Amino acid sequence: MGELRALSVLGEAQHLAGAPDAAVLLFRECIAGASEVALPLLTLCAWRDLGRSYATLGQPAEALSCYQESLLRFDEVDQPDAKAQTLLYLAHLHFEEGRIEEALRDASRAQALRAGPATQLEIAELLAHLYEDQGDYKTALLHARNHLRLKEHIHGQEQATRLKNVQIRRATEQAEHAAEVHRLRYVELAQSHVQLVQAERMQAAERLVAGLLHEINTPLGVINASMDTIQRAFAKTQSLPGRDPLPTPIATAMQTANASAREATERIGHLVGQLREFVRLDQADQALTNLNELLRATLRLLEPQIPDRVRVQPHLEPIPSILCYPKELNQVFLTLLAHAADAIEDLGTITIRSTDVNKTIRMEIKHTGKSLPPEEQAGLFDLGFAERDATVRLDVGMAMCRNIIHRHRGQISLRSTDEGTCLEIELPHQ
Repeated sequence: MGELRALSVLGEAQHLAGAPDAAVLLFRECIAGASEVALPLLTLCAWRDLGRSYATLGQPAEALSCYQESLLRFDEVDQPDAKAQTLLYLAHLHFEEGRIEEALRDASRAQALRAGPATQLEIAELLAHLYEDQGDYKTALLHARNHLRLKEHIHGQEQATRLKNVQIRRATEQAEHAAEVHRLRYVELAQSHVQLVQAERMQAAERLVAGLLHEINTPLGVINASMDTIQRAFAKTQSLPGRDPLPTPIATAMQTANASAREATERIGHLVGQLREFVRLDQADQALTNLNELLRATLRLLEPQIPDRVRVQPHLEPIPSILCYPKELNQVFLTLLAHAADAIEDLGTITIRSTDVNKTIRMEIKHTGKSLPPEEQAGLFDLGFAERDATVRLDVGMAMCRNIIHRHRGQISLRSTDEGTCLEIELPHQ
């Protein structure tokens, strides 16, 4: 059935395109198929359209035969508009052949049917011409007025439909606008929530680090002072008059132990300095800072956590200091470097670059780990969920990075290929 309808549509298209001979072949094929499967409506419409094509080809006898075949089948279906159209085409054919009486008869039969407004409009116009041709101007005028009334009615319906469509489009646009406003408000609220959560985390981390530093520094100072006292006391006992110095093996062991203990306290002191530098406990929230120094401090802090199979290659060119929030940018570098290290499952490299181009500091963190598929790249900086240790948690890391960079009037972007992934940060320094 679908193929037969397609034949009918193709035939109509050929007829409208000015190829009635091709339309004739398609309509005849459609008639043959529709008759075999008993589709009376499709069959009668195909006969009618075949008649139009024959009329266009200048073969009125064939056209008349086709129209009559179509009318014979209307007893099987109740389609007044289709029957009125067939009678209208038949009336046009009679009119063109000079058979005015037959044309009037068929046009009047078509008018008596419950045809649609468009068909009634054509019938009224034809009847006006027919009665005018017969010299019956009064009846012709009545049909002409009817034609005008129908035309105004159809035009009014078209205007009303057009107005309704405009109203629907406007309501749709307003609904889409309202939905976009709600979406943006949700995104703004979500970003504000991320900033608040991250700020609370940073404050908690700072308090924790400050407490740890205090608890470590106090005993560390005592240990350093005690080691210094022991060292000086040992030196004096070795040179006291009237007393033999300690045997060499014992003295050497004590000096070695003292040196090892001093080295250990220096390492602890170095770690304390790194923590203090990372959280910037001795600086205000906003400060003039060199981003290369921030990156180096972050790398020193992350060094124990980066596996030996991952090489870190920093290429940091001289860049000017910028007014920024060092604690926030520290968190950005820490998150990006940790993500880069996690993405490398085997041997790999993390390359860090910093340049100053057109009053903009450009920083790249590139790794040779697994690349991100396009669907994950699009939502990398959105809020999401991550599964860790069989627990699903809210993942705000990359969203927080984007918010911090935007707060510094900068941009963060991602490029991911089969060779690796590169995160690029641009921050203006003026």
